[in-house]
Amino acid sequence: MQNAEIAGTTANDKTKRKLRADAIDWLLRLQDKPDDPMLQAQFNTWLAKDPQRGEVFERARRAMGDASYLLKSDLDFAQRATHKPLLRARNITAALLLALGASAAFLAADGPMRLRADVITGTGQKQILTLADGSKVELNAETAIAVDLEPNERRIRLLRGQAYFEVAADPARPFIVEAGNGTTTALGTAFDINVSDEATRVTVTEHAVMVASLSDDRKQRLSENNQVTYDDDGQLGSVEPTDIAMTTAWRQGRIVFDNRPLSAVIDELARFLPGRIMIAQSDLAKRKISGSLDLSDPQTALESFSEAIGIKVTRLGPYLTILRQ
Repeated sequence: MQNAEIAGTTANDKTKRKLRADAIDWLLRLQDKPDDPMLQAQFNTWLAKDPQRGEVFERARRAMGDASYLLKSDLDFAQRATHKPLLRARNITAALLLALGASAAFLAADGPMRLRADVITGTGQKQILTLADGSKVELNAETAIAVDLEPNERRIRLLRGQAYFEVAADPARPFIVEAGNGTTTALGTAFDINVSDEATRVTVTEHAVMVASLSDDRKQRLSENNQVTYDDDGQLGSVEPTDIAMTTAWRQGRIVFDNRPLSAVIDELARFLPGRIMIAQSDLAKRKISGSLDLSDPQTALESFSEAIGIKVTRLGPYLTILRQ
């Protein structure tokens, strides 16, 4: 586990970083829903507010290797392709293949997330940060955050993964964590946030937080030893008591689970293993299990765990593992 310190940056640096992160967010959202007219209208409104936004968005799109966009909108490229006899079809094809290869390498290297995040942990890696305001953030494996400490607000964006926050008191500057489609505002506290494919879960270990949806006006005050989840649409669930030791066991190098779906357990274990783990049958993914795994040797933990609950492990190369009944 590593320790690090995030120092303050200039206002200009923060503005550029925020603009870049927003541009990449829009790019990913538009690629995910290319035929959504409401999303396109919202994007156009965002774009029109500042000429710099278009320039930054353009650079982000080029960096992510959208070859089809280059063909459609780069007039210089189109003119060269049309008027220069030496630029034959095979040259264009080679150029596109090169662009697509660069795009694949960019995505494989986690390029989009690296452009958005200030700190990223890799597979099996955890890290503790001390922020410039004295707050501490402990990042689980496969976690990414962006940090913006402003004079009137401290805002952390948990872009993926899981993190534990110990917030330094500063009544004049609220401490807000944006994760998934919701925000968590500290009320002098320590808390854990876990972003998964299924939902975002907020667990309070000290004092209280205010959890709010970004989709509507719903808010929920959450006190210690309780947790709440919200989905991708920002719909808040009900507050439930929780076992703090179980929720934060990852900080001590373990995963502890009680009557949880196999898919949720595998999601957490996958942060410590290279490649992808797939569950072959949907009923197996929903199967509720209880137990504890030692993360010091995650591969052995997966094998022992699978044998104990009677499931088969099939490896297809070093980067794909399939679990089946």
